[in-house]
Amino acid sequence: MTYNEKIVEYYDLLYSKKDYAGEVEYIDSVIPNILGTRILDIGCGSGSHAILLANKNPKLILGVDISEEM
Repeated sequence: MTYNEKIVEYYDLLYSKKDYAGEVEYIDSVIPNILGTRILDIGCGSGSHAILLANKNPKLILGVDISEEM
């Protein structure tokens, strides 16, 4: 396993109890019907929110993070 893969693995482990699904449902309630929208996920980490948001069928999801490993 590379150094970069280790960083992502530890990040996911540290945030394994985070309620990503609940947060995505909240986003969906604030921005209803994201079908066809574009989403910019700033500070996306390993992309857990983006993966769940993809199920809502937006037009585009772009995740950016300061960490190259993420």
